[in-house]
Amino acid sequence: MTEDYYTWLQPVEALERKYTGLGDYDVSHTVLDYGDDTIRNIRIWYPTELERSARAYPAILVVNASNTAALNYEPFFARLASWGFVAVGNDDRQTGTGLSASQTLDYLLEQNASTGSLFFEKIDTERLGIVGYSQGGAGAVRAVTEYDNGGMFKVLFTGSAAHTYLSQMWGGYDPAKVSIPWFMTAWMLYLLQNDTEAGLVFLGEDAEILHNANWQDVEKSR
Repeated sequence: MTEDYYTWLQPVEALERKYTGLGDYDVSHTVLDYGDDTIRNIRIWYPTELERSARAYPAILVVNASNTAALNYEPFFARLASWGFVAVGNDDRQTGTGLSASQTLDYLLEQNASTGSLFFEKIDTERLGIVGYSQGGAGAVRAVTEYDNGGMFKVLFTGSAAHTYLSQMWGGYDPAKVSIPWFMTAWMLYLLQNDTEAGLVFLGEDAEILHNANWQDVEKSR
């Protein structure tokens, strides 16, 4: 994935164009050795200002697609961090059980509680989101619904998630168990950062998504 991957997309509405691009934060990242042959490394992108800031930041954990590691799509994490999120991934290439996602969340929480960590008290544990693609979509749903720490996630997004039938090879998942908002960058900004402009994509009788040709079969409750 190239650094300018987001410029290849074809947003058609004003807010969609805004949130498809980069945010205003400068971004830094770090790689931490997890010491496990499956997860290998935990990779964290964050707003550079975090290094000198006293506030906590919302975090998004990203669950990899089949045979993909976070190191294969680093620009995606960097773009999330440019919007003010701590974006977290790992190098697990088979994520469908949700286990490595749950373990990565635990690791992030340990960093947040460790006085020697760059991320000590820098993660807003009340504002955690999770994203998953393909096999990682199944893994994200399972991380939310089947692990003790899954209740900490407040927002879910899956892209081209593996069908529940296909996901039987990893143990399957039940979408009906999901009780948190499930949907993109603007969604995360609205629900994790209280960004009212981002909310206009989804909310109200004239929500942008209702007349955006890139989205079909849209149903909304408010």
